Amino acid sequence: MNQIFLVFFFLELVLKLIGYGYSHYFSQNSNLFDFTITILSFMSVDTNSNTLFNTTVFRIIRVARLLRMIKASKSLQSLLKTLYLAFYNILNVTMLLLLVLFAFAVAAMNLFGGITQGPGGYINSQANFNSFYNSMITLFRCMTGEAWNGLMHDCAKTGAVCYIFWILYTFVANFIYINVFIAVIYEEFKSVQTVDETSEVLTIKRRDISNFVNTWSKFNPQGQHYMKTELFKSFLEELPPPLGYKGLKMQSTKLLKIIYCLNIRDH
Repeated sequence: MNQIFLVFFFLELVLKLIGYGYSHYFSQNSNLFDFTITILSFMSVDTNSNTLFNTTVFRIIRVARLLRMIKASKSLQSLLKTLYLAFYNILNVTMLLLLVLFAFAVAAMNLFGGITQGPGGYINSQANFNSFYNSMITLFRCMTGEAWNGLMHDCAKTGAVCYIFWILYTFVANFIYINVFIAVIYEEFKSVQTVDETSEVLTIKRRDISNFVNTWSKFNPQGQHYMKTELFKSFLEELPPPLGYKGLKMQSTKLLKIIYCLNIRDH
């Protein structure tokens, strides 16, 4: 199977070199990426060769070809753009979360540090509060909702303060901060979507230019670069959106105000 995929990759490389030409092929970053992946794949064919490192590792690199899907998918581009733009906000929330974990870890060491083995087995040599490291790791695990109630019952011998601690921690870490992370990413995602939709609306496409030319030819059969002033309102009413207002219910007075705001000189 490895050799079959390698043959397909090599045929793709050869066909692109023939079709695009040498200079044009290597001028595109995506082609350079494919060329590098194909060469590294050839290096992984001979697995019995005595080399300083295991060449089969190069086979894993071929998975990177899936990254080319990002270029073809606008949805993936939006998601990656969202993560990039939300990075600093996520970093700020993460630093605040670490501060909260630090405070609760120190409190847990003081309250439950003497417990080495819980009745239910949830507190053990891996999950305990005898050191700052173990306390941080255990609380981080509980933040995902993993067996926090079992740890709470194992700490019940310390009294009612145990229940107050665990309920307060679960409320702050699980119900507040996890949702804050989601809200930060979601807000940035909505912002990216709004920008993309606005750009899509404001972008003039080839068909819009074609509609403009066809509509202009109706009012200027001789191909003049100007038209009479009294025809401009009718021209905009005949021109399809986004350049015109064809099919849109708009009052004549409002359209005339728009024309007036254009400040077009009348000769």
